[in-house]
Amino acid sequence: MTDLWHYGPLVPFSETLSFKTDIQQAYDAQSRVSNRLARSVYAMRHRVDDTVNLDMEGLFDDRRLTTMRVPAWGEATEFAVALWSGATVLPVGPADWRAGGEVLLLGPAKQREVATVASVAPGALTLTAPATIPVKMAMPLRTCRALSDLTGTRMFPGLSERQVSFVTQDNLDLGAHDMVEIDGLPVLDDAFEIAAGVEQAMMHPVQIIDEGQGGIDTVPLRAGVDHKLGIVFTDVGPAAMFRRRQWWHFLCGQAGEFWLPSFADGLRLVSTLGASSLTMTIAARGWSPSLLTGRVVGFDDGGGRIYRKATGVTPSGGNWVVDLSAAPGRAIPTSARLSIVRRMRLDSDDIPLGFPMQGMMRSGAVCVGVP
Repeated sequence: MTDLWHYGPLVPFSETLSFKTDIQQAYDAQSRVSNRLARSVYAMRHRVDDTVNLDMEGLFDDRRLTTMRVPAWGEATEFAVALWSGATVLPVGPADWRAGGEVLLLGPAKQREVATVASVAPGALTLTAPATIPVKMAMPLRTCRALSDLTGTRMFPGLSERQVSFVTQDNLDLGAHDMVEIDGLPVLDDAFEIAAGVEQAMMHPVQIIDEGQGGIDTVPLRAGVDHKLGIVFTDVGPAAMFRRRQWWHFLCGQAGEFWLPSFADGLRLVSTLGASSLTMTIAARGWSPSLLTGRVVGFDDGGGRIYRKATGVTPSGGNWVVDLSAAPGRAIPTSARLSIVRRMRLDSDDIPLGFPMQGMMRSGAVCVGVP
């Protein structure tokens, strides 16, 4: 009897990072507490012949009430040329490798081997014993339990498609980020994909009173409106994929806060902003200048984005004079793109990760403003 679910998933495959957050909402404040580390939920589809189908059913029956070892296919390193049999050091990409943990090694002609990790270093994995097969791919093994039934269909005699989901039990906090910070919160400086169908909204948190005659009345439930914006990223290669995974872990679902640029050209400089200037002059907008106070403004002049907080706004003729938290450090021309950066959090504790092919990950979430 074995406990290794070694069957490769059909591409595309998916994973969901699942957090748990308790939220307490008041009129002008919000308290959020993260209650667990991220679980990974692996949703797998397999296409198998009758022999493998029977093995799969037997393994599921044996282990359905206990744990199984499941490969983290989304964190695999695939080698361009197979490493020789006898290798003890594997030049792997970043992933959740763990000293003392296990990895699944795959070789040509469906060869496979489970190895134990002796030590982990940047870009290298040292095994406790030499590999006995040529290594084409390596991936971490996770301790999981079955989260769903083993379902599927008979496609035709001799071929079946099966579906099953697993949830990890050996969860760790992988949270980290390399973003610039303002007021202790990171600015999500990675430009997300702007595509048709990405959600954006302004939520109007009010109670509507309608007595049936004449107009209606509204009673605010919270101070201000809730901005919503969907963000989607495509990352290619183990380093970029693991960096994004660390970012989602850092946010802990709905618990974490961050600054989210709109990357829209929403504001316009009237005159060049000096490198050491603490004020800028922008064209007035049709809304109250107080709405800009306390927000962060992003400057994109092609030389690398800069972020500064607007600490005050004074109307001056047809312009607004905006006080900045710090000087930009270089002159910003009037041709620069200026965008509003909002304080946000994720609107869900479940973060879907999709893998359209090995070595590529698409992930995203809907973000909502915080008081």
